[in-house]
Amino acid sequence: MRNDTLLRVIEAIRNGKLASPDSLPAFVIATARNVIREYRRKESRADPLGDREFTAPEPAPFVDPAVQRALESVLQRLKPRERDFLRLYYYEDLSKEEISERLGILPDRVRLIKSRALKSFREFYLRLSNPPRQE
Repeated sequence: MRNDTLLRVIEAIRNGKLASPDSLPAFVIATARNVIREYRRKESRADPLGDREFTAPEPAPFVDPAVQRALESVLQRLKPRERDFLRLYYYEDLSKEEISERLGILPDRVRLIKSRALKSFREFYLRLSNPPRQE
């Protein structure tokens, strides 16, 4: 990945795509970020969706353990397509076109699935985090 980043930066400098020498550090970081994303996407395409179980990433040290358990519980209650969509969109950072291809749906339906997945997630989370009060 370092080689790819270095080659892209040198090529951009040679082609005059770098605005000023002061912007070189930010340009290198952005290029490295893009190379890493491409690498991750390539790796994720090798694994079919059905073979992987969705697991939330390791919690950040500032996340309340109760919230983390609620999130994991919510993810398990979602429909498989909703769970796959959320993983592809938020964790793998795929474009809507790539998601439609991976899920085998029309690109126009991606927005609808996103809306439904977020609505379901929100509803399950609110139910789990705010149990009904007994009077």
